Amino acid sequence: MRRFFWHIFFVIGLFLLVFSGSCGGAKQNEEISKKPRSLNDYFPVALSYAPVFVQSVSSSYDIPTNFDFDGDFIGNNNWENAEKFEKKPYVYWDIKEGRRFFFIHYALFYPRDYLEDCKNPPPPENCHENDWEALLVVVDKEKRKVVFFETLPHIASMVYALPEINVNPQGLAMKGKNAQFFDGRPVIFVEWGGHGQYGSYDDIFEKEFFSFDLTVVFFPKGFSPENFPFKVSSYELISIYDTFWKRKDDVGTGKTFDNYFEFSVRDKFFRLPKNFDGDISGEGVFKEDAASAPWYAHSVPGEQGIWFIDPAEILRRRTGIDDPQYLFNLYLDISGVQK
Repeated sequence: MRRFFWHIFFVIGLFLLVFSGSCGGAKQNEEISKKPRSLNDYFPVALSYAPVFVQSVSSSYDIPTNFDFDGDFIGNNNWENAEKFEKKPYVYWDIKEGRRFFFIHYALFYPRDYLEDCKNPPPPENCHENDWEALLVVVDKEKRKVVFFETLPHIASMVYALPEINVNPQGLAMKGKNAQFFDGRPVIFVEWGGHGQYGSYDDIFEKEFFSFDLTVVFFPKGFSPENFPFKVSSYELISIYDTFWKRKDDVGTGKTFDNYFEFSVRDKFFRLPKNFDGDISGEGVFKEDAASAPWYAHSVPGEQGIWFIDPAEILRRRTGIDDPQYLFNLYLDISGVQK
């Protein structure tokens, strides 16, 4: 009953925020020029649909932040440095454009994936250094609205879509319940500790690691919600491509990434780092190199690399909707309109 009360309270708060107009920053939906373009040209689009994150916060380790919060891009000192440095809210983003859709990835980074007791966690649980939690948002360019999004909580994919879209997820891809939106943006509910993401309160309200009592609601920078019944904060967007793709060769112990994996997308072969480097010594049950690199993020077996670099294929697999030609995909060397 208490959980139900908090849910109603939260929904009413969002409604009043929209009705009052106090949030500001309505969607820009700026037009992209029909000439060769740069990633920066797409920033207004990414900002327009950037999600609202309802983050359950048990400690400062649950604040989504930048990988180099400690001033370096070394992966295996983040667990230790999480206690020493201030962590400001950031959300990573990336975008591809098809003929019909924008495909936008957003991701939260945390220096620790943790439990209350990392020394004696219940099997098969563990703790690990670094945590990368990503979601895919698909925007219909003509309708100017989010029509599909997918999160990757733990070992599954949660698929959300508008009612008119026929979703047919299989295996570890599961259909979510009653997707929630605010100002056209997905509302993403995030656990503390392991930071699993869900696009509906109905999918998270019984989870052990989520509570409205501990909630901080993160809005994109530029929003100024007033009289909102929960603690609020704002986050800045930071580019995955500019931050990590340019460091993809920084691989090995004491560097940004560790390990490699290989895959092909549309006849293009890739060999990329698989994980963020993470090596914790000491007493406890810790898993080394457990956090996925941005392009390795996936839940469904066989979709590593594809989920990030070819999101149009993911949309086709989940819904049968085909958008086969990219107009912009830096990873496939496409940066201008194709004839």
